[in-house]
Amino acid sequence: MNAQPAAKTAAQPHTPALPEARPETLGLSSNRLQKISDAFKREIDKGTVPGVTALIARRGQIGYFEAFGRQAPDGAAPMTRDSLFRIFSMTKPIVSLGIMQLVEDGHILLMDPLAKYIPAFADTKVGIERNGALELALPVRPITIQDLLRHTSGLSYEITGNGMVQRLYQKPACR
Repeated sequence: MNAQPAAKTAAQPHTPALPEARPETLGLSSNRLQKISDAFKREIDKGTVPGVTALIARRGQIGYFEAFGRQAPDGAAPMTRDSLFRIFSMTKPIVSLGIMQLVEDGHILLMDPLAKYIPAFADTKVGIERNGALELALPVRPITIQDLLRHTSGLSYEITGNGMVQRLYQKPACR
């Protein structure tokens, strides 16, 4: 993972910073936050990670925002609060967290069908390989939000496997 300091130019739009507040005014403990800092520093000293950036905010205010260590294992550039990262598949836990917040707030249920929120999934069919042919059939049950979180929805990727469904992805009509 390579981090880079955020470029600051006059031409870039400026996003206003969140206001900062003393941790205790946000219900955070300075003593416990120090333990978090100490733990990050120990992991950096052990070589587990080259650097860490951590932010904790509540009610639209930052109570903790620190950067420790270096941006890269073999680099000398220090980690900064504005270091940028390529996070690859880390979007999955971030989206999952957002979904669980919606569940916690009562806006959605894990057993809700996906089609409730994305109607195009109401007519989803499943591919069944039989006697060298691909048959499309109705699913036993609809895809749920929980299925998406557990990666058990049955949705496939074109890049994994070489079954008939994956081969369909390769046809121009599917692109």
